[in-house]
Amino acid sequence: MRTIISTVGKSLLGNASRKLQDNNLDIKKLTNFLRHGDDIKSSAESNSLSRLTENGDKLIFLHSSTEEGRLCAKSLVSYYANKGFETEEIEIEDLDYEESQFKMRGLRFLVENIIEIIENERGKNRKVLINATGGFKAEIAYATMIGLLLKVPVYYIHEVFNDIIEMPPSPINWDFSFIAEFEDFFNWINKDLRKTDEVDNKLNDIMNKLKSNYTLKNKGVNDIRMLLAEEEGYTMLSPTGQTYFKSYKSYLYSAEKTDLLISDKARKQLKSLEPAITSEFKNIFKKLTVRELWSASAAHKKGDCLVYPQGHKNERIFLYDNSVDNEIYICELTRHSDDSYENMLESGVWFEDYNNFSELSPKEIWSENN
Repeated sequence: MRTIISTVGKSLLGNASRKLQDNNLDIKKLTNFLRHGDDIKSSAESNSLSRLTENGDKLIFLHSSTEEGRLCAKSLVSYYANKGFETEEIEIEDLDYEESQFKMRGLRFLVENIIEIIENERGKNRKVLINATGGFKAEIAYATMIGLLLKVPVYYIHEVFNDIIEMPPSPINWDFSFIAEFEDFFNWINKDLRKTDEVDNKLNDIMNKLKSNYTLKNKGVNDIRMLLAEEEGYTMLSPTGQTYFKSYKSYLYSAEKTDLLISDKARKQLKSLEPAITSEFKNIFKKLTVRELWSASAAHKKGDCLVYPQGHKNERIFLYDNSVDNEIYICELTRHSDDSYENMLESGVWFEDYNNFSELSPKEIWSENN
């Protein structure tokens, strides 16, 4: 079972207009043009799909919020539905000829839609492919980037090519540890429209909290700014920032997981905390289940346990990493605000002092409310 996501341009409209000598085309005329024509010559989308589709495929067409885009996508949907495929068309808000809207909002909506489709279709145990042939060049670029980040094969063909080009999923794991380190900020800026002054204050606060960590300080805020864009007094994630952040979220839930075990002491601490603080620790638990997200930034203090996270968080976990058995032992839950972190630093934390551990269930880690 497969789902093919296709970006849609206006080649169908241009080809039909030239062939039929008709500048007043509608869905019926375009569908008939496809039905009685050659898929390879009719449009960029049908050209590539003629080499990609198999029986049982689901076809999702993403189109711009332009009249040409709507007309072409609806005609393609009609044509392929008549051929027996399950079809769907989705309009991408603000993906139009208005430069500022296209650049700031349209591409962000495109990213959100593609990643949401990938997650939903994978949740139905369907293999996902991206057909990045039609549409604006920027659409093709971002669709390709998403494919590489989320390990989805991307296909491309130009009307003058004789064969389809496949960009297979990357065999490497992308480094999402930077996004994981500053996830609180990315969640915050992605949640609502933020004024630029408010964002600058937030970043300055992060910078001040990183004063004791030279590496994070110099890398962190500068790299965050590279993923932001400003428009009319507001700062938001750029389309590239949106792509990386949304891809990180998808990766966090889909990556191979490490088992987490928690000491009796830490479990009692967890049960005694206020819900908001419990939620903060659970967010750290989630990252600990994916070794690649935290291992490079955890640090040894006094004792043989690691501390994570570093630098700018109130909540800190002392943990023992049993990488041989792919297990993480959570020994202590501490916080700056109640001095428990500083007290543990002073006394030191040794794994051998904790001999009663129980596994944290997926529900305890991933559910919003236990």
